[in-house]
Amino acid sequence: HTDQIGPEHIIRRVNSTEVRSLATLYPWVKPGALVDGVSEQPSWSPDGTRIAHLFYPGVWDDPRHTQVAVLDLATGERRILTGSLDRNCAPYPAPREPIWDGDDLLFATEDAGNTPLYRVAADGSADPAPVVAGDHNLAGYDVAGGVLVHARTGPTSLAEVFVGERPITDV
Repeated sequence: HTDQIGPEHIIRRVNSTEVRSLATLYPWVKPGALVDGVSEQPSWSPDGTRIAHLFYPGVWDDPRHTQVAVLDLATGERRILTGSLDRNCAPYPAPREPIWDGDDLLFATEDAGNTPLYRVAADGSADPAPVVAGDHNLAGYDVAGGVLVHARTGPTSLAEVFVGERPITDV
């Protein structure tokens, strides 16, 4: 039965002469976890105890919105952080994985043809909130030292680079 499929049932080649089961590569994966959704674009927390990722909950009941989730490596618990947000958190093409900014995560969404950037507390203590919104598409984003840099393009403009809301290019 599908809920009994575990990481020991899947083998992965790790180099030209060696194969390993997912159970040895990913010991926190529990039986059934491989069929309850698809996890992709992982992002390790700075302290290495959690993995933020995009989680697509519908394996057999498409279509569903992709969500931002955090996996606690000590407990194996997955927490969905964007369930209250009626948006797909995997725009196409995806600018990048969710990224850590302290104890928060930054991630892109789809909203009526635009790709706003949102922030959510990694512990689930607050609902997602827009950081960069408007009539544009994100081409990329990053944060370092609390400073957000992003590139965005509008319907009638080429991509420009911004630090916060201040443009630093003029294409």
